[in-house]
Amino acid sequence: MMKLKTLRWMTAAAVTGAVWLCWFLFNQEPEKVTPRVVATANPAQAPLTSQPVKSVDPWPQFGTPEFKTMALERGKKWLESRGRDAASLVAMWELTGDESLLLEAAERFPNDPRVCLGMIQHAGKDGTAALPWIERLIAAEPDNPNGHYLKVSALMQLKDGAGALVALRAAAALKGTLDDHLRDRILTVREAALASGAGIRDASALALVAPLSHSTAYQTFAGASRVLRAEIVAAKADGDQDRLVQIAGFGMAVVAHANAGASDSLVHELVGLTVEKAVLSELPGDTEFGVSGRTVSEQRDEMELRRADIMQFIKQAEDCSGTLEGASDAVNAEYTDRFLLHGERAARTWLLEQFPPAK
Repeated sequence: MMKLKTLRWMTAAAVTGAVWLCWFLFNQEPEKVTPRVVATANPAQAPLTSQPVKSVDPWPQFGTPEFKTMALERGKKWLESRGRDAASLVAMWELTGDESLLLEAAERFPNDPRVCLGMIQHAGKDGTAALPWIERLIAAEPDNPNGHYLKVSALMQLKDGAGALVALRAAAALKGTLDDHLRDRILTVREAALASGAGIRDASALALVAPLSHSTAYQTFAGASRVLRAEIVAAKADGDQDRLVQIAGFGMAVVAHANAGASDSLVHELVGLTVEKAVLSELPGDTEFGVSGRTVSEQRDEMELRRADIMQFIKQAEDCSGTLEGASDAVNAEYTDRFLLHGERAARTWLLEQFPPAK
């Protein structure tokens, strides 16, 4: 059995990282810039039990060279059984980190959204390398705000502030749900791990950690945060209240997209709250803002209650961080199933109900 403590710590670190990232982006000085997809199973129909093949040897720790070698060898048959389709190539890349699998997927399935997301994450801070894949993602899913937000980030990396603002306007105008295909990817990685000989416990952990370790969540919102910060500072410096309200509207669109993210992750929820706080803090408290008819002060108070609630929830979840390591295979499997079906917060809530933290 792998060292699951390390794996679970990685998911907790992603949540902590989201808090730090948003704080950093909204408190730093803005830079001066010139103005056919093969579908996986429906998450709603995710099986509650899976039967792995018999494992001969224990799996090494995720991310080590030994793990990569074993996973590639054991996953070869499964990959071929899938016809090396886009979903399986991306899943095995996420599982093993073998770049050749992602590059094969990019060559054979360049318009698959999951392949595009993989190549965008692989590009990292290289906006020039990311942009062609972002444009493919937008073309494949024009109603998905994710591609437009990723474009904002890439353009900000290239110091094209004017282009980034145009991209942010386009993202804010979309009504579709932000989808990073995390659930599809979790399902396929779990299938790959089980078929490669991982036990239920290890497969459940890998199904979450492998896709999350290749997530574009930070890239999705980092550029939007920087544009909002720069535009807010500029509007306040010019005394342009109309522009400030318009930028605040863009910010609240970011909040809505983050909160409605299909992955239902705590990272998205925290990003939404952080952006909301940053935007509302710049507006006069007695101003009615948005369509709710409530003042900014009223919205701030309500937001602070939600923020306090999620921070308390995260602290409670951290207090029982070792629960999954000591729990049965069935509990580990159900945690992953609940993550798939209902989202991260619902899965953690269920775990806390099963194993309440000590008083």
